[in-house]
Amino acid sequence: MNAMKKAWSKIKQTKWLKYGIGAVIIGFGGAAAYDLFDDRDVYANGGIVKSFTTENAVSKQEAAEIASKEKNSAVEEVEQEFTENGEAVYQVEFADDQDDIYVDSEIGTVITKEMLAEKIKVTEEQAREIALKEAEGTITEFELDDDNAQLVYDLEVTAKDGAETELSISAETGKILEKEQD
Repeated sequence: MNAMKKAWSKIKQTKWLKYGIGAVIIGFGGAAAYDLFDDRDVYANGGIVKSFTTENAVSKQEAAEIASKEKNSAVEEVEQEFTENGEAVYQVEFADDQDDIYVDSEIGTVITKEMLAEKIKVTEEQAREIALKEAEGTITEFELDDDNAQLVYDLEVTAKDGAETELSISAETGKILEKEQD
């Protein structure tokens, strides 16, 4: 036992151990910083999953051209988004404030709000029930909105003590996509 203590004491004094510990600390720090600034979070399999694939069959430029032809309008901005299932789409915004549209990044088809509305399986009443099971209180805000090429119910539940909980619930699956408590 005494020999182990002496050996450990010598190891602690060597510069290689210090360098190794420093490298581990820097490595973890770099990974944490990368994760902090990496905005490619997507929802899949019931939780947030990082997407590291950036290659798509359709480029941002091609998505802009497809959307411009569809709406006969100038494109202001194109952003890549991810659906609840992790599928990549481009959200296209127009300069003349027309409604945004989405372009599938794999096959280049346009996804309109009307197409998204056809996928609604969860009623407003069901969304309210899901929200009240998750957060006790009264629903003070309720809106059906499109987010990442899917329709979601955005709700705010206010508890008796004034605490607010904001929820986003998939109109297609009923899953809670986001929950934020104030």
